[in-house]
Amino acid sequence: MRILAHNDIIKSISEGCVVKAKKGKNNKGTKGKVKDLVQAYLASTSEFSAMLNERTPDEITYDNAVIAGLRKGLPIKAALKAAGGLLPGEAL
Repeated sequence: MRILAHNDIIKSISEGCVVKAKKGKNNKGTKGKVKDLVQAYLASTSEFSAMLNERTPDEITYDNAVIAGLRKGLPIKAALKAAGGLLPGEAL
């Protein structure tokens, strides 16, 4: 069984999308709009992924501390404050 990467899944959805396109004067049709939406989504996720890859070890530790607080049931502000206490240089 092949495990698809996130981009492969989105690409297969956009290429396999079967919709009736309404052609009009200023309308590219639904299929074209879906393709444009998927391409915009892929561009934004690749930018976000690149940004995540550039994080420092302290930023990663801070992010993980925030997530740990959220998993414990803390409200977001409390989780941010707790993580900031651990790594004040990374606090928002």
